[in-house]
Amino acid sequence: MNIRKKLNVLLFPDIWRSLRVSLRYALGIGSAQKMKPFTKTSPRLPVVDFQKCVGCGLCVKICPAQAVSVKTGSDFSLSEEKCVSCGLCAESCPENAITLERK
Repeated sequence: MNIRKKLNVLLFPDIWRSLRVSLRYALGIGSAQKMKPFTKTSPRLPVVDFQKCVGCGLCVKICPAQAVSVKTGSDFSLSEEKCVSCGLCAESCPENAITLERK
């Protein structure tokens, strides 16, 4: 396999996934638009399955509130005060390691 094919296999899925998530958010059909703000129910917060997480950092890059930080695959931290429960981190995760659960 030549270098060009390797780059296509490695880079393009992440680029398309990022564009899909960004476009869904911009068009108003992302998970942030599905949740009604100021409801009486508890907010949904990200929960990570550390066996699936590879520490890629896409969730950190996509988070609009900068509430997520990942140092390694097993060091995921979330600031509950900053989190707006938009779900973009779960949508952008290539390994489906992040799920949103009620507190």
